[in-house]
Amino acid sequence: MSRSLKKGPFVEEKLLKRINKLNESGEKKIIKTWSRSSNIFPEMVGHTIAVHDGRRHVPIFISESMVGHKLGEFAPSRSIRPHIYKGKSEVRLVGLNCRACIGQIGNTTHEIIQLGKAGRKRWLGIRPTVRGTAMNPVDHPHGGGEGKNKSSGRNPVTPWGKPTLGYRTRKKDSKTDKYIIRRRNK
Repeated sequence: MSRSLKKGPFVEEKLLKRINKLNESGEKKIIKTWSRSSNIFPEMVGHTIAVHDGRRHVPIFISESMVGHKLGEFAPSRSIRPHIYKGKSEVRLVGLNCRACIGQIGNTTHEIIQLGKAGRKRWLGIRPTVRGTAMNPVDHPHGGGEGKNKSSGRNPVTPWGKPTLGYRTRKKDSKTDKYIIRRRNK
């Protein structure tokens, strides 16, 4: 992301202070930094700065031709992604700096609880739902027929005819497909 011209070039304050100290003392030491987005200033010329590339610090000797460029340009980054195996589920590539909580989700009995009566459902703010088979054919694809009819062998659909149970919801051209190594077993 480029900075506006009003803000000017960016350099990490700690890095600039360390370079100014070394310039005053005349020492030549390797300076380690994680700041890849810092611009190279003329004060940095002649120093060796070790820039982190994602797995280690890469030492870079700063010359006059590098002034104005960013430190990250001279230490190509390489992201290593580990595989995550979780039983029979899919295997994905995940960034090394990602975090996850491993354990059990709370409120495990949520799905088991039976409300018992329509009133408890109403207390939760849920209004009554009419089944498609109880409607007329003009109102729902499952409606109509004499007596208690099945939906004439039709797969479950919404009132607008779109599939509603057991259909694929993932986009065919999903950008995250490249991170899936092995799909989950069905």
